Amino acid sequence: MARLAIVTRPGQAGERLAEELLRRGGDALWWPAFMIGPAPDEFRARSVLARVAEHDLVIFVSPAAVHAAAPLLQDWPTATAIGAVGHATALAIAELIPVPTGTPIVAPSAGSGAGSEAFWDAWQRSGSTANRVLILRAQAGREWLARRFADAGGRHGQVTIAPSAAAPA
Repeated sequence: MARLAIVTRPGQAGERLAEELLRRGGDALWWPAFMIGPAPDEFRARSVLARVAEHDLVIFVSPAAVHAAAPLLQDWPTATAIGAVGHATALAIAELIPVPTGTPIVAPSAGSGAGSEAFWDAWQRSGSTANRVLILRAQAGREWLARRFADAGGRHGQVTIAPSAAAPA
């Protein structure tokens, strides 16, 4: 009896994984645990993103965060560094955010992992510092990363830019 893999990861990444499993002859069903939607308060998100220059570092936590933020952004300030928690997020930034030449971008290298810990390691290795950090995230998450910056003496804010909604019916 063949085993069924139920892929619960949301978005294109989950859909691609299910398709790849099927392509390799497996039995897979894409059933996302939740759906990613637009910012719950577009006015607030747009207002915060209009002030990215007030931050030393803005961290995108996923490709979904990049996709949600891109249409709300104005010009990106060269002095505000960009953080990406993984290689896929960095690729989405390169594709969707018009980043001026010279803007620092910090992300884990391809194949070195992804997530808060991988980003923090890349940030530490970069030798950079940031006192004002903005984390663009879903309604919850990345508290570990926010604590690292707070422990290092920085202030951080978090804005819900790509919220997760309830599980699809």
